[in-house]
This record gives sequence, structure tokens and C-alpha cells, in this order.
Amino acid sequence: MPESTKPVSFIQGLTIGSIAGMTEVMTTGHLLWAMKTRKQQGLPRSFNPRILYRGLWANAASLAPITALQIGFDQALRNRVTVSGETLSPAASYGISFAAGVGSALVSGPAEMVMTVQGLEKKKAAASVRTIVAQAGIRNGLYRGFTAAALRDGNFTAGLLVILPALQAYFSPRIDALQLSSVPDRHQEMVRTALLHSGSGVTAGIFATVVTQSADIVKTVQQSEKLNARNSLTGAIKQVYSSQGWKGFFSGVVSRGTRVTFAVPIMGAVSEHLKAFVR
Repeated sequence: MPESTKPVSFIQGLTIGSIAGMTEVMTTGHLLWAMKTRKQQGLPRSFNPRILYRGLWANAASLAPITALQIGFDQALRNRVTVSGETLSPAASYGISFAAGVGSALVSGPAEMVMTVQGLEKKKAAASVRTIVAQAGIRNGLYRGFTAAALRDGNFTAGLLVILPALQAYFSPRIDALQLSSVPDRHQEMVRTALLHSGSGVTAGIFATVVTQSADIVKTVQQSEKLNARNSLTGAIKQVYSSQGWKGFFSGVVSRGTRVTFAVPIMGAVSEHLKAFVR
């Protein structure tokens, strides 16, 4: 890190993460999440906005602290283990971001459990929380599917904060070398920026989808069970495999992959510009 560049603080990381998350969920995120979840639950396809946008505010309110924790924890851990000018190894960098994602699952797991119950029982968020706690408690209710959520969020955060910047560094000189003579000079920088963010973002999004899809499926299966049921991680894995085989672990991959592919460049661009602003 250059001496003239200030490290982003934990509080600044929280703020940046919350803005990035809100931007994503209010643009494409919630709609694609709803389509993905209905597919994974075996519900009929619907284009009714009242159905697809049910739970929008719960999703927006929950995603802001989730992405805030992902970027905030990541920044705090990096500030703690590095000194000025030091570069972490790729493995160490991935591990830090993975740990930050696991920490964010403390919020994302219960939030998605509430949204799932909302969708199934058509209740408001507060009523869904009361129902979950009353029938299954906190550990087996609100935190059902936590391990799968932690594995998913850990790899997603690493994809966003480690794989995406690495791909940008890889693509940047190659895009700079492109001949853009057909593009007016005043637009060439904008075109290069768009190519860089879209190319690296889509590639990082595909990576994040592949490494998180099976964990997301298992989490959804666990959270979709009746509240008085006890469906462990291994039990959910066996359930998916016995009913659908290996392809069951990729159910809804198109809709979820589409969301992740949009989410990574959107959140990456927002967080990148906000980090540059506060430094």
C-alpha cells in the first residue's frame, strides 16, 4: 500500500459495504433472489410483482448489514495483519475475505430464514421471527442452515474482494492494448472502464456462482423444512442427492448465477469508488 494511501477503517468499510449492498438489492438483487428461491422450493414460476417483490424491504434491510460486515470485517482483518507496503499472498488474502464472509453469515443466515418463512407463510417479518422462535427456537430456528450459509458467504466474499480485483489486474493491460479507433476519443476511457468492470465482474461472478451454489441449495433445503423438523447439514445433502442426484445441487443456478453475475460488478464498482473517495 503506498504511504500516501490511507487504509480504509472498519467503520468506513461498514459504511461502504452497506451502500454497496443496498445498491445491489434495490437494482437487480431481490427480483433474482425471489426467482431463484421459488425454483429451489419447487414453486410455480410467477411474474406477479406482488409475489416476486414480497419481502423486498426485509431483504434490503438485511443485506445492508451483511455486506457491511463482509467489507468491514475484511478491511479490519487486513489492517490488523498487514503493515504499510506489505502484500499478502493470494492464499492469505482469500482466507481473510473468507473469514469475513463467515462472520457476515451471523446476519445473513437468520435474515434469509425469516424471508423464506415469509414467502411460504405470507407473514410479515416480525410475525415470521416470532413464529420461528416459538416453534423452533434460535439455534434450530433462526440459525437453521448456518454452516451452509457460512460456506456460501465466505466464498462469495472472497470472490468479490479477492478474485474480482485479481481479474481486474489481469484484464486491465489487455484492455488498454485494445485498438478502439472506432470509438471517439472522448468516450474511449468510459468504454475501457465498462469493458474492465463487465469482463472481470462477469468472470468473478461465474466463479462465485460455481463455488457457492451447492451450499446455497443445501441452506435453502434446510430452511424450507417445517419448523418442527430437524434437518441437519448432512441430512439436507442426502435429501438433495436422493431426490435429484448431482444436478439437484445446481437447481436454480441460472437465476442465482444471473444475480451473482450482476451483484459482483455492481458491488465491486460501488465499493471501489467509495474506497477511493475515503482514502
